[in-house]
Amino acid sequence: MFTRTSLLVATAALVGAALAGCGSENDSPAEAEDKPAASASAAAPADKPEGRLLTPADAKAALPTVSEMPGKGWTSTAVSTEESSPTVTPAKCAPVMNELSTDFGGYKPKLAAKEGVKFTNQATGQTELLFEVASWTNEADAGLPLAAAELADDCKSFTATDEGTTLEFTAERLTPLPIGEKQAAVRLTASFQGTKIYLTVFEAKIGHNLISMVQTSPESTDRANEYKPIVESIIADLQKAA
Repeated sequence: MFTRTSLLVATAALVGAALAGCGSENDSPAEAEDKPAASASAAAPADKPEGRLLTPADAKAALPTVSEMPGKGWTSTAVSTEESSPTVTPAKCAPVMNELSTDFGGYKPKLAAKEGVKFTNQATGQTELLFEVASWTNEADAGLPLAAAELADDCKSFTATDEGTTLEFTAERLTPLPIGEKQAAVRLTASFQGTKIYLTVFEAKIGHNLISMVQTSPESTDRANEYKPIVESIIADLQKAA
């Protein structure tokens, strides 16, 4: 979702960096104000500019640039094209690991466009921040990753194995930003040899389109409100480009 590689691949790489001393471990629990929720705000139907079916060029043009990132120290990095299908135990939790992401193989024929951009900032402790715009041929299908997010309530913990690496995960739903007609927010915490990495996922459905933001960090803090203006700028660009 968010990137053309699985959450497990991204997390394993970041865990490796943390173990090598490239990140600061933070085992603090989730902030008190983070409460599981499913939210919906005013609908943005498909006939509105930001909800229309997009071409790859449309989706790419709406993505932010490094100059739009808050603060200093951000650099733009390539979005991986690698793919994998982790084995999840228990199996009922596989959608939380795989179908929350637009990288899920079953989604490929349903997507008209999918473009993403990734930024890193070691100085702030925010290891990685990724934005993605995915446009679905069938408008209803844009909500499929959101349905996977709802399963986090029944998958508080699970393991995921890929290419011989097994990570332990916990999952919890957070209060999502009030953006789009439907939205979801989930934090996945990966543990490996005593090190934790936090992947905080926000997704908003607007007509045919799913806008995703993923924070991957050794910190548990959800900075969604800090990055909210960037998500709003993606929507504004979609409106202007129509």
